[in-house]
Amino acid sequence: MRIFPFLLIHSAQVKPLLGHGAYGPIYGDPINGRCRIEPYNQLIRNEKGAEIVARYRAFFDVPIIITTGSMVIFRGQEFEVISVAEQCDFDLSHIEVYLQ
Repeated sequence: MRIFPFLLIHSAQVKPLLGHGAYGPIYGDPINGRCRIEPYNQLIRNEKGAEIVARYRAFFDVPIIITTGSMVIFRGQEFEVISVAEQCDFDLSHIEVYLQ
């Protein structure tokens, strides 16, 4: 069961992380996605085990692909994706993303 469309009240752009170059991270072209973004100040662990305070939590509808290190642009501000959790029921329901 997928996330209900009426919950996805925002739209944001996701710049996927493609890799790292000599001058820093390399991002792909922005992808528009429907989402819900809410303030969320809580200590979480990233993929490397470091504790980081997440400022926002976002719920994105599938089939968008988001990875750690990507950037989310919302209301003119850029936020780094510090953790990604795919939420499943019988199938992939939505993607929960923590932003800093």
